[in-house]
Amino acid sequence: WKYVDTYPNITTFSENEDTPRKVLESGETEVVLYSTPFDMKPGAIIFTDPGRTILPVPDGEYYLTYMRGDMVDENHNPVPLDEVYLHHWVVLDPKKQNDGLCSAHALRGPAGIGSESRGTPFEYPKHNGVQYGWKVQNDGSHWTANLHIIRTVDLDESSYTLQNCIECHGPNKYCSGAGGFSCCPNGARCPYKSDTPKRYYFRYTVRYMEPGPNVKDASLFVLDTSGCRIEYNIKKPKDGDIVKTVKSDAMPYDIRVFSMWSHSHIAANHVSVFQGKTVNDTQVCKSIPTYGKTKGKVGDEAGYITSISRCDFTKNPLILKKGDYLTHMAEYTTADSDSRTFATGAHDGVMSLIIVLGERCTTKGCENEDGLLSGEHTLPTQNNPTVVITVGVLCGVALVVVVAMFLQRRKSTKNGYKTVG
Repeated sequence: WKYVDTYPNITTFSENEDTPRKVLESGETEVVLYSTPFDMKPGAIIFTDPGRTILPVPDGEYYLTYMRGDMVDENHNPVPLDEVYLHHWVVLDPKKQNDGLCSAHALRGPAGIGSESRGTPFEYPKHNGVQYGWKVQNDGSHWTANLHIIRTVDLDESSYTLQNCIECHGPNKYCSGAGGFSCCPNGARCPYKSDTPKRYYFRYTVRYMEPGPNVKDASLFVLDTSGCRIEYNIKKPKDGDIVKTVKSDAMPYDIRVFSMWSHSHIAANHVSVFQGKTVNDTQVCKSIPTYGKTKGKVGDEAGYITSISRCDFTKNPLILKKGDYLTHMAEYTTADSDSRTFATGAHDGVMSLIIVLGERCTTKGCENEDGLLSGEHTLPTQNNPTVVITVGVLCGVALVVVVAMFLQRRKSTKNGYKTVG
């Protein structure tokens, strides 16, 4: 993972008066933040440098429970993925990493997903009356973020298609090798027909809770089916159209899993997880993307992944002991036609991540957690989480993490955000 250090301006985030913060019935405080503006021409690519994408974090102790991001226009109206494609957003906490099994820094933060963020926000679970979250203990430092955004209107597809553009296909004028991040660096442009810019913002919605008896620190880690490479390319096989990628990981400690879901790219069929060393062991999760069907409709964009199903274990936690294996398999199609999407054939720069949220057990083998006994677990019901539309402007896809979650009762240290015009 290489960050392209060419973006000339510092990207920051702030609140706006048209989306005031509010306290929810759950006790969470919800804050909506907007990035500084991005003026993007057709084909324009933004790949922000985390060192210059600043997420100011309020001082004090609290727990982040929900993060959601999307792109909005200059009037703070949400824009569809077929106008501006949100490839991914990643939040990085310099003082704390998650418990993930990959050393790649981009996979060790408190949150990060992509185009599915509207339909599948990064949401921490609630179990047995306890809300889990990412514990923050801040003393004046700030967080950082990486945003990857592509404006895909009015492209010249005579030699480089829409699929090539959003998959960062290579080689091209920016890279000599196969596709990936290096082939669509910050400031690059896919071939275009016109030169008229339009202003956009990345909107970040975040929720947090203050410390209390019913709030606990979550365990979060990310499984990467590519072997911690983050992205990989898929060639069309000689026989058939399906490409399966498999990886097995041993758990680093005893854990109760409450929630699990995948992040994948267009052409994915599913990412499945098995409790054991092989795909022949018990399947515990099958995370399936939903593809939109309506051109230009926010939340249902034709051919794009608009949500991904989540496996919910909150009623019956999945017990994993230290040394137990999880095997995860990603399945993509390379068919020449696909009724779900315009992206067909071989694919560049795909991802196959599994996000696992739970709690480190306080008893050996998790034998006595909440009175539960360890044992085999049945496959949970798949569900697509309800999309929570933030009151007011949906502005700018989620990467502004915790930037505005300053606790109101500590106004002396949490009143430093400015209003966006």
